[in-house]
Amino acid sequence: MKYGGWVAIWGVVEEFEVHQVEGGHAFTVNVAKQTCSCNFWELAGIPCRHAIAAMSKTSKDPEDHVSDWYSKDMYERCYSHNVSAINGQDIWPVVTSCL
Repeated sequence: MKYGGWVAIWGVVEEFEVHQVEGGHAFTVNVAKQTCSCNFWELAGIPCRHAIAAMSKTSKDPEDHVSDWYSKDMYERCYSHNVSAINGQDIWPVVTSCL
């Protein structure tokens, strides 16, 4: 079965070789390690099209393999702190140099 123009061929355990239907490019995907030789998955934390094609062979949900950095919990942890307002620069006290 092809997904977005990509066909996955099962290799060893959870490792796949993913080919473009028209030929040309091929990538190695390891679903267990969450890696692809295109490096998008490792850099972005989101499965690339090659990984999704490979996951289709094992009936895995790509959403389960998105980095925790994109979770609601992590978002709340990042943006839960308050930032206090400050007065405008025009009313800041003038500081003279001690030199």
